[in-house]
Amino acid sequence: MTDSFAIEQAGERCSVTGVLDFTTARQALDKLGAVVRSNEQLTVDFSRVGRCNSAALALLIELKAIARQQGHQVNFSDVPGGIRQLAQVCQVEGFI
Repeated sequence: MTDSFAIEQAGERCSVTGVLDFTTARQALDKLGAVVRSNEQLTVDFSRVGRCNSAALALLIELKAIARQQGHQVNFSDVPGGIRQLAQVCQVEGFI
């Protein structure tokens, strides 16, 4: 089985499904980065992410940077607990 992820956008909300790890992070950044760039206000929902690792935290931080560069706002909902804990340990929880 290959690791995969998908995004589904409806207006100012985008849902992520599947795996966010080192094998999918680059593709996720390309797709989600484009969505962030094209929406002044966006909420990205991670409630359907099945598995993730530290690459997911890097993805969230990069999406915030893209939004800031564009003058846009991106928020995250239902970020997996492991990513929240990692963000706290790394003292970057304010980004998520």
